Amino acid sequence: MNLTELIAAREAFFRAHPCMSDDKKAPEFYRSLRQRPQLRPKNSKKKTVYIAVAHLVHSLTTFLEGLVGDDVIGAFIPKGSQTVKNIADSLKEHYAPLLEHGLTKEHFFKNPERVSTFLNEFMKHYPPEEYEYQVMDHGGYFAQHMYSLPKAFFENCRGVTEHTLNGLKAYKEVIEKHGQLLSPVYSIATSKVKVQENNEVADSICNAIFSQILGAEGLHRPTSRLEKVAFIGAGNIGRNTAKMVSKRLRRQASLVVCDIDPYAREKTNEDIPSAKVVSDQAEAIKDADLIFVATSGVALNAEDFTSMRSGTCVVFGTSYDSVVSENALVGYQKNDALTTDYVTCLEHETTGHTLYLAAHGGSVNFLAGSTSHPIIHAVLGEVVTLSDQLKRLTPFERKNACKHVTVCNKYDDQYIREKWEKQYGPMTDYNSLSRLVENGWKVPRNNDFAYVGRETVISNTHANLQHDKVSLIAPERNRQHGLGISATATHYLHTHAEHYPIQIWLDANSQEALFR
Repeated sequence: MNLTELIAAREAFFRAHPCMSDDKKAPEFYRSLRQRPQLRPKNSKKKTVYIAVAHLVHSLTTFLEGLVGDDVIGAFIPKGSQTVKNIADSLKEHYAPLLEHGLTKEHFFKNPERVSTFLNEFMKHYPPEEYEYQVMDHGGYFAQHMYSLPKAFFENCRGVTEHTLNGLKAYKEVIEKHGQLLSPVYSIATSKVKVQENNEVADSICNAIFSQILGAEGLHRPTSRLEKVAFIGAGNIGRNTAKMVSKRLRRQASLVVCDIDPYAREKTNEDIPSAKVVSDQAEAIKDADLIFVATSGVALNAEDFTSMRSGTCVVFGTSYDSVVSENALVGYQKNDALTTDYVTCLEHETTGHTLYLAAHGGSVNFLAGSTSHPIIHAVLGEVVTLSDQLKRLTPFERKNACKHVTVCNKYDDQYIREKWEKQYGPMTDYNSLSRLVENGWKVPRNNDFAYVGRETVISNTHANLQHDKVSLIAPERNRQHGLGISATATHYLHTHAEHYPIQIWLDANSQEALFR
């Protein structure tokens, strides 16, 4: 599909699924990235044809349009994550020409011959004499069997952009095994913008857990009945999700967070004082009602599943086959009577031990809709920027780039931030607060005044203010600070000033409130 066809598909999708004003700004944001002044021209006169791996979510429409420019999208491979069904179905309808290949994640991980057949047909349709290729990977799909796939494809491939930490790890493993990559790989997994997206992903996951998984169309299990919730993996996604979940559990409930990394455990203790932080996974899993898994490697095996309490629900924040060992659920059969739209019930054929897999074993990140914050466009903007850089590599640079994975640099981050802020306003930058923290200012924990969309709400105020955990992120702007405090929040602080003397300082650039 070319740009004209992609614009028509996006407009048709927007008519079928009304979008927020933030989404309507995205095309202009991507256009501004493509207009970036370049010091040197593209290294090839050929058109670029893209193969994109991505989630079936609404942001896909503007991303593909922003990526293609004067080139062509040749194929789209849907991620295996569970997404909103009517959105996914609509995207499949509007982008049908990109999905005719029928490839799935299963093929990339377990049937490289099928992928090789597709790539050979792809090269016939887009001959190397006229086109060069780029892969927009998302989870290391093309890393799994890189050296088993047609070499001719990678010889004509300008490069690969990779979105995730798991994918970054997979491509590094290719280098460890073979000494180099067959094509340059550029990763955004550790960029500043990508890290800032984690809070929004965690919010999406939290919504899915409490609305879909525990809701009437899932387990129909109210939050008040949860006695123990365990988190396996305390990285950015795991820790941020645990923090949000902790606010919705009843006081008597137990929250246990497990990670083998001492730094991750220390950080979790700081961020979630109410959680029990451990390094022993067996201790975390034991008697848990709900287990959330967000690791970068295999975390669960057959013994782990057997040790779980019967009726435990397991929720995945990443791909099932990335964190569960092969044959871990041998002996378990699907119980159709207890399986719902959002949860699969598995029952052991001999012991009767029961488990529930949220999102039918898929990642729940987009079960309640994709990341709602427009920060997602900044993240995808990094992919667009790196894609353009790949087109400008000289043969010598390309050869050298195959020896390692290249990451997004600070200059790209800065340029993307500037263009994004022109459309959406100041971007929160938690790193910019470090100097103030060193001088005695406290960073709020978002436990009191929670930022929800464009409204400021108050919750659990008395309990948290006395522990120096107040966050004031307000929607109203003013000329003096670039940020205002809502009337309700201001009234509360004035009313309780004698009990909680707090100095508020507002950072107009970061949109954060600090206090001491």
